[in-house]
Amino acid sequence: MILSAVRYFQDFIAPNKKYRPATEDERKWFADLRGRLAAYAGTDENELQAMVFDVAKAAGADARLVFKAIYEVLLGQERGPRFGTFAKLVGRERVAQLLDRALSP
Repeated sequence: MILSAVRYFQDFIAPNKKYRPATEDERKWFADLRGRLAAYAGTDENELQAMVFDVAKAAGADARLVFKAIYEVLLGQERGPRFGTFAKLVGRERVAQLLDRALSP
């Protein structure tokens, strides 16, 4: 069953992903989010979710734009999973790696 899931992802999901580079504002948001993730030792998905809202508030940005940037730049899709749940499932370290990749020139 796992092999079928991997094949499905490779055949139908991966080819449709469209990653884009982050804008300057998005890079600032991602750097802030990266710092917040690094400073957080917990695993509460609601607190992880709230980080994105905190980043948006600190930047004076619409939270919807921050979430959209996460989906498009980090995940290569227009919509995605709830950030807190995603970060809890894949781990803060993996999310930090995705943010690092987005922050790289």
